[in-house]
Amino acid sequence: MYAIKELDSFVNGVNKEDVESSVEHLLDQLRRIDQKLRLKVENEIKHNFHQQQEFVLAADAIVIQIINNR
Repeated sequence: MYAIKELDSFVNGVNKEDVESSVEHLLDQLRRIDQKLRLKVENEIKHNFHQQQEFVLAADAIVIQIINNR
């Protein structure tokens, strides 16, 4: 019976627990990479939005100044 249990814990000569542990470690790394990438993208989007918003406000100010000088 022990031999059958021992066979079940190995697949192609690799310990299932070692594989599971390695996969969990890789998943953790992927989650961290994903989180960092999401934060970086979100920050870049916010930065670009604020730049564009400042550009629009400056353009509005110029248009208002031109209209007022007529």
